[in-house]
Amino acid sequence: MARTRNTLAGAVVAILVLGGCGEDEEAEEPASPRSAPATEAAAAADDATTVTIEDFTYAPVPLRVQAGTSITVENNDETAHTLTADDGSIDTGAIEGGASAEVEVTDAGRIEYHCEIHPSMKGVIETGRAADAEQPEPEQTDPGPAPGY
Repeated sequence: MARTRNTLAGAVVAILVLGGCGEDEEAEEPASPRSAPATEAAAAADDATTVTIEDFTYAPVPLRVQAGTSITVENNDETAHTLTADDGSIDTGAIEGGASAEVEVTDAGRIEYHCEIHPSMKGVIETGRAADAEQPEPEQTDPGPAPGY
């Protein structure tokens, strides 16, 4: 009789424990491991090619991109601003408050820029080369016959 009670008690405990675990798993469904990285990567890509103007300040400074990249300039202020390279290589023209514009950086190097309307606003874009442009093609040479042949 004591053995039957112990077996019955063990079975009840096992059912409660296993039953409780099943409910917790169904109640909290984990986020898809595939969707989170894709979303984070997309956000990072957007952030990496956007200059934001807010409170009369450019961000990020410096912005680092590859040559040939299109950069979106978002003006979150209520007043118009520009993003104009000191050397004149890029210029958004006036961007009204709440609007955006795009510019493309074509050459590797450092681009210092300012706002034509508010000259105290300054920023920098550092432009690198794409990986295939950094590595020149290896020169093909004829090594000649292998030794011993």
